[in-house]
Amino acid sequence: MNNQYLVEYLNYLRYVAQYSKHTIEAYHSDLLIYLENRDTLNETQEGLREFLRAFSNAHEMSSTARMMSSIRKFYEFLQVSRYIDYNPTDFLSISQKKNKLPHYLTLKEIEQLVSFETIEPDDYLDLAIIELLYSCGLRVSELCELKTSNIDTNEMIIKVLGKGEKERIVPFSSRALNALENYYTHSKSKWMKKLVNFVFINSKSKPLSRQSVYNRIISRAKQVGLQKHVTPHMLRHSFASSLINEGADLRSVQELLGHKDISTTQIYTHLDKKKQKEMYDRFHPGKKIEKGDKK
Repeated sequence: MNNQYLVEYLNYLRYVAQYSKHTIEAYHSDLLIYLENRDTLNETQEGLREFLRAFSNAHEMSSTARMMSSIRKFYEFLQVSRYIDYNPTDFLSISQKKNKLPHYLTLKEIEQLVSFETIEPDDYLDLAIIELLYSCGLRVSELCELKTSNIDTNEMIIKVLGKGEKERIVPFSSRALNALENYYTHSKSKWMKKLVNFVFINSKSKPLSRQSVYNRIISRAKQVGLQKHVTPHMLRHSFASSLINEGADLRSVQELLGHKDISTTQIYTHLDKKKQKEMYDRFHPGKKIEKGDKK
């Protein structure tokens, strides 16, 4: 997207404010998502609220808070630079948080997402991305930075470099392995014009960006008719939700997700009502007595 105001803002962060490379990349990534098909200088509070509402439904609280911060700082820059007189972010509170859990995909929706009537090279890439995100619960940045040397196909494990340069080992499924092998055979081998260490590349032999992965998943979801706003994080959330719903230990899920604090992992304990009822009937002593089992 060619947005002169975004370019000026990024240059300001780089050369005047002297923010770190990673911080600038985070702001850049957020603003690319926000500014897509938007009128930068004529944003309204209503339009901004609508965007944040949709974004918060598909992302965790920390991602929503960061997005709000990115947008707020961008418009502060535009106002100080006298590109705008009215700041649409004035209504945003720093303490404003999402009190609603992000959505996740059911197994049926996952199957719908990876169902292809005909397969093109780009489809193999999409399938490998989706299967790996769902199989391993990776962050989109972790997926984009994944190197071929980090994948052990014999042991079926991936070495992931997460936040704070913290390394973790995550197993992956045979479905994900099959999707990766098909992607290597039918797409990557044809696209790779030079030696590329990254697992995921595009047809120009360049590593995928976070924005590219985000766009591909949204496009894929629309293509198969899913009504939800599907994002890379929703697949990560679906991974964790599936494990919790099948009885996985919270500490194990914490390790697999790379969460520093288990309180972050606890947002994934939203078992559906049917599952909760089944667990209650199975384990509560009172229900056992009702059934005549007094042991």
